[in-house]
Amino acid sequence: MVEALLVHAMRGLQAEVMAGWPSEKVPDIEGGLERFSHLAAKCGYARLFAWSILSGRKLSALKRGIARPAAELVHAGRVRTDAQAGRASPDIEDTLFAVVLFAITVFGDALYGPLLRRSVSLGDDADTGRRFRAWAARVFDVYRTQRRGESLGGSRR
Repeated sequence: MVEALLVHAMRGLQAEVMAGWPSEKVPDIEGGLERFSHLAAKCGYARLFAWSILSGRKLSALKRGIARPAAELVHAGRVRTDAQAGRASPDIEDTLFAVVLFAITVFGDALYGPLLRRSVSLGDDADTGRRFRAWAARVFDVYRTQRRGESLGGSRR
């Protein structure tokens, strides 16, 4: 039952990528953060994943590569927008790392973002959460546009 819920959650997250890319604003990093934040926090996907991981479940239903099609769609969008802007495109590994960082940002914020914001004297309300996600979108966008074609991908040993 739990594994079926996790697969349903992954399919819902992928459906958001498929439906939201490209959007009117390409790339729509801030819109993506908001959509995924809704699924992670309001729909409870972040809590479901956290509970499953912390309780030691194997999560065998989440097969290797289950999110790869969505990541490849993101990569295709990056390649297309970089070509239009005359920038060198990243390799696929760079996009995969960016997708992982995006997911960590969304799920981490859903789980303990309000607590962390409060701990540094920011508000723990919904408006502060939206401002944080807008700020995070700008950070992602600066990386996307300023990398000068260099991948920050991990070294393969």
